[in-house]
Amino acid sequence: MFNILIILQAIFWCTLTVSATTHRYDVYKTNEHVLHIVTLSAGTYSTKIIKAQNGIFGRETVAVIAERHNATIAINGGYFEIGNAKDGMPSGTLIIDGKIFGLRSTPHFCLIQQNETLSIGLQNNPARVDIDNHSMTIDHINHQPKENKIALFSDAFGARTLTAINKRHEIAFNAKGDIISTKTRGNTPIPEGGYVLSLPAQHALISTPKSTKVMLNLGRAIINEQTSMVMGIPRLLTNGKIPSPVTEEASDFFKKPHARTAIGIKSNGDVVIVVAEHTIKQDLKKLKMSDIVYFGKKHAAEIKTKYQKSFEQLTLTELKECFETMTGSVDTAVGLTLPELAELMRTLGCKDALNFDGGGSSTLWINGTIVNQVIGDDDEAAGQAIARPVADAIVFIQK
Repeated sequence: MFNILIILQAIFWCTLTVSATTHRYDVYKTNEHVLHIVTLSAGTYSTKIIKAQNGIFGRETVAVIAERHNATIAINGGYFEIGNAKDGMPSGTLIIDGKIFGLRSTPHFCLIQQNETLSIGLQNNPARVDIDNHSMTIDHINHQPKENKIALFSDAFGARTLTAINKRHEIAFNAKGDIISTKTRGNTPIPEGGYVLSLPAQHALISTPKSTKVMLNLGRAIINEQTSMVMGIPRLLTNGKIPSPVTEEASDFFKKPHARTAIGIKSNGDVVIVVAEHTIKQDLKKLKMSDIVYFGKKHAAEIKTKYQKSFEQLTLTELKECFETMTGSVDTAVGLTLPELAELMRTLGCKDALNFDGGGSSTLWINGTIVNQVIGDDDEAAGQAIARPVADAIVFIQK
């Protein structure tokens, strides 16, 4: 069991990168834990939230995103969909420079970057639109709706709504709310900087020439070019205290140790990043053909040296031995539960803190190198030492 008192009483820091004026990077290691901790001095870095491929869909590694933006430090960000047609789509709120990629309608917490200020705040965004005397609740934003639901698409989604031609009634409007087109079909082009409201074909609203304006209400969400935000779950600290849901929730997500990524903010504005490692070994019974092919390509030279033959020539016994010795890490690291992570953030002096996507997504990139051991989990590439492409990243660029 992780004990924060051990850190306080017998701490051993292996300091790999230190800058007295900008940031400090430390690694805490025991027989069970590997914790990466970065502290950034207030005002020394610009923070940016970056969407992979700059679109709703698509993923990239944290390293690729960081290098493209000339960052010094970068971590993975929010939760996202894996596989199928939704691959890379944000699972919750993601707004970048006022551009909506995803917006959750129920109350949630976000890391908010506004101008040069970084904060963690509650968002409550029950989205609505008003056309003439019709007021409607939006059920989905940048997600394909069910037949009887209302959806809103921003230009971040792509060139068109991709909705069914014969099952939707769609209204395109610009950022000012001026209606550009009204169509009795789906798959409408999305105006640059604007939106498309997609209604069920049987919806009562009948557009007339008098309908020229759409009033869009996105609740308490701040939508302007100076603001970006990404959702995290859960909030770990509020004014230096651990919220009761963190300690009382009984689900595996809260109570089982996992690899974790979190950001905390101190009262003086310093930013604290924590990435906890969790070694996961591949379950041979759950191997997929794609896993085997990937493994063979990655370890081809190592296998040739050890067995004096190619991967394709291995016996089943040799193949099993390879997977047991060449996947994951020689050392095992037990991740953190969410209560443990919250307690750690509090001990590090944070006032507010937020948990982000973890597991196989947890990545810490510093000065051109991923410094933590990245290992896939049950969601993707289980047991493989591979940097998972993610949907978005949080980068820190030295001023």
